[in-house]
Amino acid sequence: VVSPSPTYMNLHYDDPEIMHRLVLEVSAVAIAELQQTNAVNDHVGLDNNWFEEQLNYDALIKFVESVIKVTAKNTSSMLQDILARRYPTEIHYLNGYVARIGRERYGLDMSANQFICDEVDKLSFAYSIHH
Repeated sequence: VVSPSPTYMNLHYDDPEIMHRLVLEVSAVAIAELQQTNAVNDHVGLDNNWFEEQLNYDALIKFVESVIKVTAKNTSSMLQDILARRYPTEIHYLNGYVARIGRERYGLDMSANQFICDEVDKLSFAYSIHH
């Protein structure tokens, strides 16, 4: 969420709508994955409630906002790759993976993660051939 959002906005951390949608989708996939592993976690003594508290939307958005605040003046590594004409970026390994898991395993709407993948990929490709 932290790297693709400013990359898409071309250096700015100023699109709260896409950021919130990305976090909402990531949270939904993370909790679904956690629930899939509940039996294993119980067996080895992990506290599923603690993990669920860390992965819920409110906790994740606070974490993402804190990282953005601390790194607001930085240029994300993904944007650095685009500006250096390195194509493709890691977007498909990050948001693309989350989108695929959410969609294929859980039937979730992953439109924000898919959107950011597509947009960053287009931006990356354009820079690789035109700049």
